[in-house]
Amino acid sequence: MFRKKAWPLMLTVGACVTLAGCGQRKVADAKGKGTPPASTPGPGGVVITSDRSGSVKLSNNGAVAVASAKGTVLVQDAGKFNVADKGAQIAPGQSVVSAGGAVLMANGVEVELLADLTGNDPMPVVTSGLTVLKPSEGIDFEFQLAPGRIDLENKKSSGPAKVRIHAAGHKHDLELVSPGARCAIETYGRLMPGTQFDPEASPENAIKPVGRGLLVVIKGEVAYSDHDTFMKMTEPPGRSLLNFDSKDGHEPVPSHLDKVPAWVLSDAKEPSAAKHLAMVKEIESKLAEKGDIAAVIDEYGSSGDPAKRIAAVHLAAAVGDLPRIFMTVNRSPHPDVVDEAIVAIRHWLGSGPNRAKAMYDFLLKGIPELVEKTGGKHGGPATPAQAVILIDLFIGFTEEQKIQPSTYKYLLKLLSNERSAIRGVASWYLNHMVPDGVRFGFNPNDPEEARAKSVKQWETRLTELKLLPVAAPAPKAPAAPKKP
Repeated sequence: MFRKKAWPLMLTVGACVTLAGCGQRKVADAKGKGTPPASTPGPGGVVITSDRSGSVKLSNNGAVAVASAKGTVLVQDAGKFNVADKGAQIAPGQSVVSAGGAVLMANGVEVELLADLTGNDPMPVVTSGLTVLKPSEGIDFEFQLAPGRIDLENKKSSGPAKVRIHAAGHKHDLELVSPGARCAIETYGRLMPGTQFDPEASPENAIKPVGRGLLVVIKGEVAYSDHDTFMKMTEPPGRSLLNFDSKDGHEPVPSHLDKVPAWVLSDAKEPSAAKHLAMVKEIESKLAEKGDIAAVIDEYGSSGDPAKRIAAVHLAAAVGDLPRIFMTVNRSPHPDVVDEAIVAIRHWLGSGPNRAKAMYDFLLKGIPELVEKTGGKHGGPATPAQAVILIDLFIGFTEEQKIQPSTYKYLLKLLSNERSAIRGVASWYLNHMVPDGVRFGFNPNDPEEARAKSVKQWETRLTELKLLPVAAPAPKAPAAPKKP
């Protein structure tokens, strides 16, 4: 299946550095029950304390620390993501992803990494994340934004909290004017369908994601500024929404809201949200217990529960573990794993610059662990041509291309490609563009003879639907010259 919004929504505000996992959204400003300990020592002398309201604060100025429980935050160190303890200090340059309701504290700014609970978001917020940066003078918290949702709240006892956001080469400054001021930021990145990857292109000329983003003031007043724009925004009713679209430049477009949108303050009691939250809590528990992200992905990827299989591929994408995505797909007989893997890889490709080139290099190297597990049948190094084909397939087709006979001819040909991943993605497209073709039972991992039978059925059906190019009639032989 196509994810509800992932296929049609191809725009974002910009492409950033890291991804993150699912998240738990605040509900109408209500905090979770229970009171944290009075103080929790953390690395580097950071001490987390709690006031009577249960909110978490830092005793040292300018530090960024994990304020949520172990298992909610994954921190990248030396290129690898690890499960962070509560109180762990995050250094500038480190990336953060979340498998749940991640909460960070940064000099009076509470930062939550969230994701869509109910499917009502205007963008496909599957993952969220950021990279911590050293704050500039006068800034309380500075970070590189990644696709997803982040909530910011001024938790100081008095005065404004100042945040600087880097996204797609632009800087955006926010001033949360007074304590309690809160806003939500959402972005999504996508390489535009129909774009072709060129492995020889320089980083400057390489294909780049385009994007869309928005900012919603939830409570209080927020001042926004960039290189040439300044505006004051307030909680609804008022000027509460900013839209950004990289197709039209990065100039923000303000809008009036009568009330905070329902997707911003999800109801945790709603069945879909409750089910999502239960999954989040289970993932957090597993990560805290095992401390091994790969082991959790493997366990969930082989589960009989569709929700867990989906969580596995998105968690793998969240931490940039491309080998685990391919291995999860290879071991699973379930079509939903293929569907979600393609969506997850698209999210990953659209989340930052030069991701397509990174995937190209990865495909050329192959996946040794998969080669070993399959006795050399799968996971070997791709040829340069195969890598380009696969990346272009992940990027996708335009609406115009999807009705052209040449596209169907191309996909039909790819069903016989020697690389199973290419056969699998080509089959995925055909099954979604011509759903009744599912009955042909094409399996990219079947023996060649069985695949050939399915390919023949596909060719017959596409011909019946007039979706293949019509061969031009053979030219008539010239008539013999008349005898004089």
